[in-house]
Amino acid sequence: MKKFLWAHIVLEGLGGILLFLYPRLLFYKGIEQTQAYPIIKMYGILAVSFAIAYIFLIRTSSPNTKLILQFYLLAMGFQLFLTFQCYSLLNSNYLSHKGAFYAHLTVFIILTIGYFLHRFDKAD
Repeated sequence: MKKFLWAHIVLEGLGGILLFLYPRLLFYKGIEQTQAYPIIKMYGILAVSFAIAYIFLIRTSSPNTKLILQFYLLAMGFQLFLTFQCYSLLNSNYLSHKGAFYAHLTVFIILTIGYFLHRFDKAD
């Protein structure tokens, strides 16, 4: 499962850094809403912090612990809810580019595949 968490770590880490440094990327080919920049930057900080926490978790825990499983499910839920939020922002024409939606959906699918491949592993 740890290997599949790297997809989550890479997306959250790179996405967080990009959104913090360039918040206008969220409005690619759309109307920029500069009043949303502080919120976007805060999400960028949260995403990078989330990625760093998962890196520490992966490095300090053994592969088959309940802690890894619980945080794995947390990452799956986080990606699922972000996918729903991005989809709702697309439908409300707040975002015009589908990149964030597809990125989070892809990582959710990768995490789900990893979960079903390793769900019968014995957790300590």
